[in-house]
Amino acid sequence: MAQKTGKVFVCGDEWTTSDTGFTKAPAARAFVQNLASWFTGGRPGKFLVYSTNFGLTQNSFLSALKAAGHTVTTSISATFTAQALAEYDAVFLAGNAADNNVLIEYVKSGGNVYLCGGTGAGGSGAGEANQWKTFLNAIGLRFEPIWNGFDGNFVPPQDHPVLKGVAALYCSNGNPVSDIDPESPANQVVSGFGAGQGLLAFFDASLLPQRVAITSIFYDGLVKSVESDEFVEITNQGFSHVDISGWKLHADDARQDFAFPAGTILRSGQSIRVYTNESHPETGGHSFGIKRAIWNNKTDEGKLFDAAGTQVSSHRYTAPPV
Repeated sequence: MAQKTGKVFVCGDEWTTSDTGFTKAPAARAFVQNLASWFTGGRPGKFLVYSTNFGLTQNSFLSALKAAGHTVTTSISATFTAQALAEYDAVFLAGNAADNNVLIEYVKSGGNVYLCGGTGAGGSGAGEANQWKTFLNAIGLRFEPIWNGFDGNFVPPQDHPVLKGVAALYCSNGNPVSDIDPESPANQVVSGFGAGQGLLAFFDASLLPQRVAITSIFYDGLVKSVESDEFVEITNQGFSHVDISGWKLHADDARQDFAFPAGTILRSGQSIRVYTNESHPETGGHSFGIKRAIWNNKTDEGKLFDAAGTQVSSHRYTAPPV
C-alpha cells in the first residue's frame, strides 16, 4: 500500500466558494469538485466542514461536493483532535479558529485541509494571518496581514489538478498568500499578483522525499560477551509520519534480520532503536532477540529495507584506531 501523505489547498478568500462566487464564476463548481478529487484520489470522500462561515456552508458549495458523491458533515462541535479528524478524508476551514498543532499532526498523518482566508477572523487581515500562522508556516506558507483590495473574477493557471478546466474564480478582498519556503518542492503559490503573493496556494507532502534513515549504530555493547545492549537507531527525518510495518533491518550477516511488526508508525522527527537482545519501551521496544553480539566491533554495515524490499538506508561504521 502506498504511503498516505497529506495535502493542503489554501484560498485567500471565502467568497470564492460562496453562492455569490458560484454566480459570478460558475467554474467554482469545477474548482470544488476538482479539489475534493485531489484530496481523495478520485474516490468518494468523507469531509468535515469545521466552520460557520458562509463560504463553506451555503448551498452551492455543499451541493457541489454531494453531487460528486462525497459525504459532508458541517459542525464546529466535532471533536477536534488528530485522532478524531483521521476519520475524515479532508477538513474544510474558514473563519472559526482551530488548533493549528492538531492540523499539523493531521496533515503529517496523511490528512487533507482546505483553508480560506479573507473572513475577517481576528478583526483584521493581521488577525486572520495570526490565527493560521503556526499551521501555514509549518508547510512553508503564510497569509499576509493585509487584505488585497481586489474584487472581481480572476483567471487561475491550469497547471494544477485542482484548477484544470476552471476558467475563472471570484475574489472579494482576501488575504494574499505567500510562499515562505520557495526551495521546497511541496508548497507553491499557484495564482499570484507578483512578489510571491497570490490568491491560491497548495502543499503536497508527496512531493517531499521520504527520509527514514539509520542514523547511528551502537556496536560495542557494555554487556560483557553477549553485548545485548547494542542497538541501531532509526530516525524519520521527513515531514510525514511513516508506516514502517513489514520493513526489515539487516545486520549484514545471514539470519540477522529484524522485521517491524504491523502497526509500527514512525512519526516525523521520531527516533526508535532495535536492540540486539534487550527491550526498551521508551525507544520502541524492538529487539533482534539474538543471544550473542551481532555487530562487529571493527566495521560493519546496517541496511534498512521497506515492505517492498527496496533499500531505503544504509549505515557503515568503522571503529577508530586504538
